[in-house]
Amino acid sequence: MSEQGKCWCILRTSGRTTIGLAESLGKDGYDVWTPIETVTMKVTRANVKRQVRLPIMPSYVFAASHHLADLIMLGSLPVRPRRGAGLMEAAHVAFHVLHCFGGIPIIEDRHLSSLRRLEAKRTPIRRAEYAFPLNSKAKVNEGIYGGMKGVVLRSNLTATVLDFGNGWRTQIPTSILSPADVEEHSNTAKMAA
Repeated sequence: MSEQGKCWCILRTSGRTTIGLAESLGKDGYDVWTPIETVTMKVTRANVKRQVRLPIMPSYVFAASHHLADLIMLGSLPVRPRRGAGLMEAAHVAFHVLHCFGGIPIIEDRHLSSLRRLEAKRTPIRRAEYAFPLNSKAKVNEGIYGGMKGVVLRSNLTATVLDFGNGWRTQIPTSILSPADVEEHSNTAKMAA
């Protein structure tokens, strides 16, 4: 998600619709983000626990500033129609672009890093179903390293250390990795067919 030099504007909506707005705009092709935490809550009468996703900053959604003109127009409409993948779904919930001191604040990506750290701290670590063997290749499926392939130096069910070459090593959650060899074998099989 983090990109060098990227800038964001702020959208405001009601607190209970924060995550829904971010998801519907994202599905329609807008580059949006809101920090979310996962909380385990007890359901009183059922005596069970369930995990609930809650916004860390209710009513605030960050949108890439290159969408600003589209979002101002969309937010001003009485009914905010969907587009792209969400074309046949219900309209977006009410929102507007935040104005402050006679202008629209634009935030550089680097200023959101502490919010991203807070979100990572409040998100439970997902355990993978398996660890990767030493010296195998793994592909990162999401996050800032999404699409990159590396050699496994160390792996367990929660984290894997990958070497991307030239001594560049980093620790990645194992749950967002897939075997790189599987993709290469399927591409070879398609070419042979």
